[in-house]
Amino acid sequence: METKRLIFVKMDKKYIDFYLENINNPEIYQHINTKPNHYTYEDEKKWLKQNKDLYQYTIIEKETGLPVANAGYNKTENNIGELGIWVTPKAQNKKYGREILNKLIEFGYQELHLKRIVLTVHENNEKAFRLYKSLGFYKVGRPKAITDGLGNPTKKIHMILKKKKEGINMKNNGTYPS
Repeated sequence: METKRLIFVKMDKKYIDFYLENINNPEIYQHINTKPNHYTYEDEKKWLKQNKDLYQYTIIEKETGLPVANAGYNKTENNIGELGIWVTPKAQNKKYGREILNKLIEFGYQELHLKRIVLTVHENNEKAFRLYKSLGFYKVGRPKAITDGLGNPTKKIHMILKKKKEGINMKNNGTYPS
């Protein structure tokens, strides 16, 4: 799978150093974790083995051949896909997040035949929240009070994107999956 500037490759242990550099970076883990954590090479190897069947990708920049992000579906069941994404700080502000999500949304609807795509975002991750809203995601349910990966109080917001029908985004008439 690819876009004009990016190539999506299945997550692989050859990228473990890249994953560790980023998921142990406070700029990343404050928005994806609910408590401070430090992941090891063995943790990542175990995670990759346990999750080899997920639609998770390392995103490679075509121009440089370097990995710039990790994204994909953390879970797919009952025609609902749960998206997750992080972009390395060095590659932020290049609109890669939008490009990646657009491709994953297209893949989810066309290849996985999803009816809904969901995600969660920490309230203090304003940039991501604005991006998700601009793509058509909207809040569902009540935000849950949590602490972010740095221990700061914030809220976890559930968001949903229902499959477009005749160009109109359908509103949520269900609940966020547990």
